[in-house]
Amino acid sequence: GGLLASASSAILTLPSLDNVHYAARGLFILSLMLSLLSVYFTILQQRVLNNQDAHALRLWLWDGTIYTVPSAPERVLRRSSLSSNILLQSPFELLSISIALFLGALGFYLGLAYASKVRLSKGSDSNIAVLIAFVAATFFALAVFGQSLGQKDREMAKCRQIERDGLQGAHDPSTDFEHAAAEFAYPGKDRERA
Repeated sequence: GGLLASASSAILTLPSLDNVHYAARGLFILSLMLSLLSVYFTILQQRVLNNQDAHALRLWLWDGTIYTVPSAPERVLRRSSLSSNILLQSPFELLSISIALFLGALGFYLGLAYASKVRLSKGSDSNIAVLIAFVAATFFALAVFGQSLGQKDREMAKCRQIERDGLQGAHDPSTDFEHAAAEFAYPGKDRERA
């Protein structure tokens, strides 16, 4: 959050920012404000939650509603507080929105600079080169993260299914090969020579 706030404030000092549409400056200011609020709310959370013992923390996370399980009436369940969940999640959400606004503002700024022929650096094609590099790097980073996140979701679904079915019925992939270590040590044709 602090890093994003300093980056946003540094970008606001660019002299060429005055030569593009005012919406770019507005997006950078929104990003700066949300990142600062994210840092502030994180510090407040740390201050409130840091000095509490486990019992006090459980009380803070509870909304005061108690449930009992019909099959086990001696077991008492406490419903978590929606307010606590929102308070815990809000710095992350503000930072996520701030990052999205910052990337959007930067892309908007670079696109407007190219369209308006505002000279950002030396060279006749420098604006389009910077814009293409920005779009390619941003797309690559989002694609890699999205792919990894999707793959992890599939792995977690598989792990939950195995846990639900019990580990006794789980398939052990190492039993597929006579020599499991050799299977992973040599790729393809090299394995046949080994």
